Amino acid sequence: MIVNEIDRAKAPFRLIFTLLLETGMRIKEALSIQIKDIDLASKAETIVIRGKGDRVRAIPLVKGMQSLELLKHHLDKLSQEQTFLFPDASNEEEPLSYQEATEFWQTIQKKTGTHYQIHQLRHSCATHLLNNGVSLEAIQKLLGHKKLSTTCRYALLDHGVLRREIAGHLKRKKGGI
Repeated sequence: MIVNEIDRAKAPFRLIFTLLLETGMRIKEALSIQIKDIDLASKAETIVIRGKGDRVRAIPLVKGMQSLELLKHHLDKLSQEQTFLFPDASNEEEPLSYQEATEFWQTIQKKTGTHYQIHQLRHSCATHLLNNGVSLEAIQKLLGHKKLSTTCRYALLDHGVLRREIAGHLKRKKGGI
């Protein structure tokens, strides 16, 4: 339900929440993205963000990600003088406020009858990646965690995936591998 509401959201909120869901960014990281930190010219499209502790990391954007296509479309509409990807409507020299983003998120929550924090999109990203075969180390790097134990609190392994992993192990063991 939440993903459907995000898909129906208007710019820039559709892009903001899709980025959070697909990349695991924190909301404040997404809101502070500067145009100069986006590289779509190369074959390795990335967004450089400043995370907690002012640590810098590159977020890869991969073909097939909805956020990459939305980002390209969004950038086409921006003026070249803009600093921030998501400028404040009343002052383009400032990023969109955290308050405005959370107010829109609350609108999504009301429409869906859910009670999730924006930060849970980061957890959903990690869990989705883990359950679709992405290594914990790769998820750790994407999320910018210093410790793997922190990533483990974010990425929850689905019971069905656990069963398939164990069954695969037993099959390999039986085959002498």
